[in-house]
Amino acid sequence: MNRWMVCGLVGIVCVSLIACDREQPQWDTSIYPPTEETTQPPTVESEITDGTVVPAESTENATSAPEVEPQEPTGYVSLPTTLYVEVGSECRIYDRNVISQADARLYPEEHAALTVLREDTYVSICPTEQGRHTVRWEARDSEGKTLDCGTVTVVAVEADASSITALVIGDSTVNAGVMTQTLLGLYAEKGGALTLLGTRGTAPNLHEGRGGWKARNYCESRRDETYGENPFYSERGFDFAGYMTAQGYGGVDAVVIQLGINDVFPFTQASYNSAAALASMEQMITSIHAYDSEIRIIVNLPPTPNSNGVGFQETYGEKQQYEVYRYNIIRYAAELRARFEERPNVTVAATNCVLDTDVHIRDGVHPTTEGYEILARQLFEVMLAVASA
Repeated sequence: MNRWMVCGLVGIVCVSLIACDREQPQWDTSIYPPTEETTQPPTVESEITDGTVVPAESTENATSAPEVEPQEPTGYVSLPTTLYVEVGSECRIYDRNVISQADARLYPEEHAALTVLREDTYVSICPTEQGRHTVRWEARDSEGKTLDCGTVTVVAVEADASSITALVIGDSTVNAGVMTQTLLGLYAEKGGALTLLGTRGTAPNLHEGRGGWKARNYCESRRDETYGENPFYSERGFDFAGYMTAQGYGGVDAVVIQLGINDVFPFTQASYNSAAALASMEQMITSIHAYDSEIRIIVNLPPTPNSNGVGFQETYGEKQQYEVYRYNIIRYAAELRARFEERPNVTVAATNCVLDTDVHIRDGVHPTTEGYEILARQLFEVMLAVASA
């Protein structure tokens, strides 16, 4: 039986991507110079040490067409296929947050039920009526060449908040406590009641956020010098049933996972390898649904870094390069979307889209207070929608 008690209605639709009228993507890789196979990831503390090198495209001529190994795409668009927006509210999709190629832009078509505006650095979408509204989009480079295209369904939410229980798992962006505190306020404003679970924070603002943690830590680390025992760990790895039993929790309606920054931060573009991170995410989601398949899991896509490359380098020095990290985090968000977007009772949230990284990221990767509040608003609108699905 569905435990979500929600007043109001929301429309949801499954969408499919459509083909572009183009022969090949026109991705520009000039800002990402090729790295020799001997190049190693930057020297930073990391549990992930293995890397793979993207093979260079052969330039040799051949008399016959040889069999070609599949190549990794040279660019990525990490826009989810579904956006959740409250009727009358605005959702901003910042180009540099979702398109890996520098100076590329997103161009959506108009829609009768939406106010769609192409601004200087972002697309503004504001639903004017409730329901599901599918919009075609194209990503184009600075010369107008089409890089990619598809459709996005805007789920226009017009609903009262429910009374629900939720658990938020993540890294330092959860550990800050601003998102969860903002969520509590948003539910109260909409006439609902949010009960947060967790062993960290101060009630009612509880969570499971740990600075510097990757998905792999939650699955493999028994304890941490800073945070002590990992409450999710058992010999089987990530053990959600064991966690719920140990904490005396009888159930939970929604679990939010907000990870990814630390998972990909150490890599160069050539050494990038998300296999361990994706496998750990898989283990977490499988364990949660093994405990209760009705739990609504929300995967928050990680935001991109501060757009001030100089400020980024001042914060992290030689540990990482701004453009490399921006490329990698967009790539990882695209992989999360591709892997989990169609899973039953799993929703991918467009938390990667909505921050103006000029002003909403205070250092290299951490949001400002306003940035956290914007992320919480996007998560709140997702929770309103999936609660009534």
